[in-house]
Amino acid sequence: GYETNFTIYDTDDQKTTIKQLCKRMNIDTKYLKEKTILGAISSCKNEMMDPDAYERENEPGPRTRQIAEVYREYQKTLKKNNALDFDDLLVKTVQLFKQCPDILENYQERFRYICVDEYQDTNTVQFELIRLLAMKYRNLCVVGDDDHSIYKFRGADLNTYFLAKETNGEIFDDTDKPISLDILKNKMGNFDLNARLLLAEESIWRKSSETNQYPNL
Repeated sequence: GYETNFTIYDTDDQKTTIKQLCKRMNIDTKYLKEKTILGAISSCKNEMMDPDAYERENEPGPRTRQIAEVYREYQKTLKKNNALDFDDLLVKTVQLFKQCPDILENYQERFRYICVDEYQDTNTVQFELIRLLAMKYRNLCVVGDDDHSIYKFRGADLNTYFLAKETNGEIFDDTDKPISLDILKNKMGNFDLNARLLLAEESIWRKSSETNQYPNL
């Protein structure tokens, strides 16, 4: 495990660590750039893939092997320094919830009703975190629009959106009991209509307050 006073590595810390590892491992960064390696590691964590899974899921070759090797050493370095990067904050939380049901239950009690905005921009690890938290009370509402998905380059996975949509909002857990998932598709036309209705209602109440005659709504 990690000590409670763990350090969170920012982007500069990550770049420095990867650069040091590449130098130590004699990896030519003209051929395989540090940015590429960091991007691959981040994508792996978004998909909850360890280095072995990365090697299995990608085409065999020197590039895949080197990225997997740096990934392994990167994680060892983080652990040695009692540090996590931002992706780890989600990955380790999901792992903790799965390994410690009592801790998961504590947070399920704290978050009985969950609403997720911009659902189309979630990735696999975020989806799993939401699923675990909602598993007990199954009070989950998400707002999303596949037409507005712009964060694929940061790991957003539309499959989580379409999974919910195609199964009528039922996300199944290990006990085959469905989580009822309400999906609200956020369209600008609807937003504009709702905004005008709210403004009209606010105007009515303001005028009514001046005459002390309130509408019977």
